[in-house]
Amino acid sequence: MNGRLLPPGRAQRGASLLEIAIVIVVLGVLTVLVANVATRHGRMREEHARRDLLERADDAIIAFAAAHDRLPCPAVDSAGDEDCG
Repeated sequence: MNGRLLPPGRAQRGASLLEIAIVIVVLGVLTVLVANVATRHGRMREEHARRDLLERADDAIIAFAAAHDRLPCPAVDSAGDEDCG
């Protein structure tokens, strides 16, 4: 007996456990890289939106000061009515 389970002349087919493990590792690494890029892109988009909002707020305060020769007073309630005290 030669220790082979297949008859002579017949080639073995299929993937070995090592080959499958390598494929799984490569897919895992690619998944992590794609997730990293997507997360970074989302953070950059949020940062851009935050900066845009701050710029609009600055422009509104400057426009108010130019129109009224003063800065706006804080509101005492959520209605937005000024209380210059």
